[in-house]
Amino acid sequence: MGVHARRSKGLLRLAVDGPASVRVVVEAREALLGALAEGRSARVDLSGADSLDVAFSQLLVSSERSFREQEVGYEIIDPKRLLDDVFPGASAEWRTTLSH
Repeated sequence: MGVHARRSKGLLRLAVDGPASVRVVVEAREALLGALAEGRSARVDLSGADSLDVAFSQLLVSSERSFREQEVGYEIIDPKRLLDDVFPGASAEWRTTLSH
């Protein structure tokens, strides 16, 4: 369980296994910042995550902004099923917007 980072030429693949929570935010943040500093695109794979908390959600949002500002690729895989953990009262339409 935790965060697993794999680096290949031009890409960081960050996979979360278990809770995407405050317990793994620092490790995930360091990997993402390193990728951004190197100009690597990042793919955050949440398919192995079983929950998502506000701290990790904030990391996802701020990372997306930072990568976009630097014009470096950033993708989140499989966020839809976890959005209810953080935004339980959100409408289906709003959750769909967030997951793109």
